[in-house]
Amino acid sequence: MMKKIIFLKFLLLPLAVHGQNLYEELTSMGAVTIEYQLTGYNDAGRLVSSAEGKADVMGKCFKVIADKMEVYSDGETMWVLNKDADEMVITNDISFPLLTDSKVQTWQSGKKVVTYKSGSVSYKVNINEITKVLKPFDKSHFVYDNFYPELIVTDER
Repeated sequence: MMKKIIFLKFLLLPLAVHGQNLYEELTSMGAVTIEYQLTGYNDAGRLVSSAEGKADVMGKCFKVIADKMEVYSDGETMWVLNKDADEMVITNDISFPLLTDSKVQTWQSGKKVVTYKSGSVSYKVNINEITKVLKPFDKSHFVYDNFYPELIVTDER
């Protein structure tokens, strides 16, 4: 579970646009939705992780929906759901620099492509689209509230 949490943190960490980090750009836009694809390769060039989905961002709040994971944060608490394992971790530790730890940013075919290396894994995030949301999200949009009987919850708060 921890490996998958770290994997999704990298989705939010490295985004940058023209020297301005994406977090600054997004907060100036208000509420936005990002569609993305993320891949991670080890030093041998083998694919070790991948995800595709969307992220809703408004200020310090975010909601990431990926193939096998969902991450919610209201800016104070973070809920990380591993759909395959029916496991959730709830934490107040959201101290990592969300959307701001830019590393390398390039452009390919008119799309934003960001690369980030962590240990022996190189991550690549293709940002397919950024859409400004006309009506701001309600704060409850960034809170996980769909607890079900099979869900194993670890509350680290």
